[in-house]
Amino acid sequence: RDRVTAATLVGNEKLAQDLAYTGAEENPDDSEMYQLMTDIFLKSAGDVKIDESFVNVGAIRGLRTKMSGKIIITPKISLSPWTNLWYTKTMKQKTILAAREMDEEFGLTMESRYSKGEVKMSAGQRFGLSPFTSGLVEGYYRFSSKINALLSLGYQQRATETTALLIAGMKNEAKLSGTYSINQYNSFNAETQAQYFQSQDQVYL
Repeated sequence: RDRVTAATLVGNEKLAQDLAYTGAEENPDDSEMYQLMTDIFLKSAGDVKIDESFVNVGAIRGLRTKMSGKIIITPKISLSPWTNLWYTKTMKQKTILAAREMDEEFGLTMESRYSKGEVKMSAGQRFGLSPFTSGLVEGYYRFSSKINALLSLGYQQRATETTALLIAGMKNEAKLSGTYSINQYNSFNAETQAQYFQSQDQVYL
């Protein structure tokens, strides 16, 4: 309980939820622990977040609005609808095709938590120069208190490597990373990844 309270006080909502769920799972007869877990999860139920920023990437600029919400289905499963709206303008029309007036993206993310990790699955629809569907699967697993791994598989994700890719491209991506913690100050990290770029009309680059 003390660790849950401490995580809540420092604003680490995810850690507080993980600790509360683990505590309730390990102590099924502890009514106070169960009530604490319920209170922690209810705090984030129905959350709506809105973030607005002015983004300038290469020859493209404009106001971007990100909105998301969270619905707690069970202590293990949550759903998060989201949208990403970018009102774009092209500053150099001679060097790049004019962007759509608004780059729209909508989707839904499902998060499932386990005692040693979590899995996130996201599906979205983007209306760029051409409409297309995107998908993302991320899995985190904690082998021990010192070793953890993260796997990410992305399908037709937003590519931000160049201005042209940002407006008219997308990418398929696979990432695998691992961390070994020696102590609280030192750790080893390893990562490998592969990326395949293509235009929004399905032509590989």
